[in-house]
Amino acid sequence: MNSEIERQLQVLLDKDEIRDVLMRYSRGVDRGEADLIGSCYHPDAVDDHGGIEVAGTETGRLFSGGRPLSSTGQTGQHFMGNISIDVQGDTAYTEAYFVSYLVVVRDGVDYTRFRGARYLDRFERRDGAWKIAYRVVVDDWDRLDRVVELAPMREQWRRGNVRELDPAATFRRGPIANNEAAIRNRLRVPTTS
Repeated sequence: MNSEIERQLQVLLDKDEIRDVLMRYSRGVDRGEADLIGSCYHPDAVDDHGGIEVAGTETGRLFSGGRPLSSTGQTGQHFMGNISIDVQGDTAYTEAYFVSYLVVVRDGVDYTRFRGARYLDRFERRDGAWKIAYRVVVDDWDRLDRVVELAPMREQWRRGNVRELDPAATFRRGPIANNEAAIRNRLRVPTTS
């Protein structure tokens, strides 16, 4: 393989690893997983979240869901959008758009915070791993709406949660995984594998 193709392939692999870090960070925040969040940052990283400044070693603790779930048991979500990545050797600069939804409780009343923002990151590859070295969060828009009505039939839906209480924690092994056999039996769907 010629060196130019190898270089291009390495850049693609680097970009994929950086995208994975961005996705792991969002999942960590949404599911309250401090270790997952912390794994996205170098220990000496700096995060300027706009009003909140934190060192890399503290990001997991700070952003892992210290806030309680809402009275209705709802959690927040981040949706990553446009992501641009400029790889320059062992340094990469990214701009990642995101929309987040967060339930905020004020005086016992639930509100939904809608937010459109961007992560501006400098990633560094150290010891073969890409992680955030410097982050700046830029809010483009946000709003806070009082929850005046909940969706009908919501009590029958499976709800997300944090850490080991979330259904994703038992999807491979545990109650959610075990439920598949029971559903197959009720629906009389044979197992093909």
